[in-house]
Amino acid sequence: MSGFTTTGATVLTPIEGNPYAILFWRDFIQWLGGMGIIVLVVAILPALGAGGMQLFKSEVPGPEPDRLKPRIKETAKLLWGVYIIISALQVA
Repeated sequence: MSGFTTTGATVLTPIEGNPYAILFWRDFIQWLGGMGIIVLVVAILPALGAGGMQLFKSEVPGPEPDRLKPRIKETAKLLWGVYIIISALQVA
């Protein structure tokens, strides 16, 4: 569960002594959890009134903030793409 929440708690000690399947599962859920938390924050914070647009409106007097529309789906796709590319570069 700590992998999905990215808290980093490990109860399997010594971790190196576990089978590769357990190690892969542990790494995979931490990978998913890391990106899941980012997408969750991007999707939920604007609904609570604490998103980036509110910060933008309070800090930037110049451009019209109405022209910048939040696109959660496109942002999530972009973030997943970057996350996968960075992960692939780490594995290579």
